[in-house]
Amino acid sequence: MLNFNYSEHDGRPAIRDFTVTSEGNLLLLELSKCIYEYSPQSELLGIYNYGLEEHGLSPYMLTADNQGYFYLLDGNRQLLIKTNQNEILNISAFGEESLISDTGLINSFYASSEDVLIVSALDQSDFGYYILTLDLSGGNVISIKEPIRGYFIGNQQFFYVEHIMDGQQYINGMRITVAEYGGKKRCFAVHTNHEISANLIGSQIYGLMEGGRYLARTVEMLPGDKIRIRDSFLLLDHNFNIISIVKVNW
Repeated sequence: MLNFNYSEHDGRPAIRDFTVTSEGNLLLLELSKCIYEYSPQSELLGIYNYGLEEHGLSPYMLTADNQGYFYLLDGNRQLLIKTNQNEILNISAFGEESLISDTGLINSFYASSEDVLIVSALDQSDFGYYILTLDLSGGNVISIKEPIRGYFIGNQQFFYVEHIMDGQQYINGMRITVAEYGGKKRCFAVHTNHEISANLIGSQIYGLMEGGRYLARTVEMLPGDKIRIRDSFLLLDHNFNIISIVKVNW
């Protein structure tokens, strides 16, 4: 049933994105085609075809709210599309008021309520990621809150990462700040525990898990005759103490 081939549009996999509904069902988006819905027991519940190609649309990102509405991001025409299981309900265009000039700058989005999306997007002025709250109830996408620096990780929380500096010199570590909308901020530092010449080149929190735990990742460049990369996947408690760690060398 599913199309596991590559899309003629760009040569990438035809199944382009997925999300999970509030009922726990899996939604799969086939580029420019339709949405498939599966139950947690892998039962196909429906195939929702909106005639996207006939409308000149090629959405490649997908999310859903808790009211049963789906939201699709179309990069070809710079649009956000709202649907239900039967039809397209609204199409909103990005304009000056949205603060996003190119949908290719968006790396994730989440529906916090009907017609309201929390979007993470790259700001080309400083090459940092910012969180935008967008209203797409009308014909144009409108930003309804001031942008917040960082990445959204769920439960009204976001984070951002900074290199630790000693004057003008980089210290081999990173400072991570986790904050809540209108709430408290918490900071912790990450350092490499490898040889002193190793370089910590990246750190990220993937999301908030059950029990207030976090899934995180660090990336180190290791010394040697050739460049080696080590990924460390971390499970952190609510105070950012490491519960477990899995390391992968490349």
